[in-house]
Amino acid sequence: MELESRKLLLRPFLISDATSLYIIASDPEVTRYMTWKAHRTMKDSEESIRGPLSSEENYAIILKKSGELIGNISLNIGSGSELPLTTSEASIGCWLGKRYWGNRYIEDAYKLIEKRAKELNLSKLYWNHHQDNLASAKAAKRCGFKLEPHYAATIKWHGLEVPLVVNSKTLRRD
Repeated sequence: MELESRKLLLRPFLISDATSLYIIASDPEVTRYMTWKAHRTMKDSEESIRGPLSSEENYAIILKKSGELIGNISLNIGSGSELPLTTSEASIGCWLGKRYWGNRYIEDAYKLIEKRAKELNLSKLYWNHHQDNLASAKAAKRCGFKLEPHYAATIKWHGLEVPLVVNSKTLRRD
């Protein structure tokens, strides 16, 4: 499935994206708050495309004007999330290459993902992030997510158990 805005195309990852993915995902600043480590080899990127990035509702973010791969956004539905969610809920996963930061591309990609979530009849979305990832916190707020101050969650991050900041957005009431 492909999703499109004026500036972006969201599509499944292709093995031909491996070089572009490697350039982005080998940057330790990009992966600083991710649960996965920076890619050290092209093989790491190829394995990611064949593995976790091939899951359903996982999209490469492509700049339509240039055709460049700039990042990733996904809907992690129910048990596909690191949070204990129902089958009508999903968490958002997203990241961008460093040279694309500050252009609001995540917000544009999120609008497409929210539309897709509504097509799938999902009731609630979650946007969680490492407690120190202030850029993700700002993006979540700009996309209309509200902080869940009483939601206690942690995640394994580079061998450590760290608190997650959890934000949510209701799409429909059951």
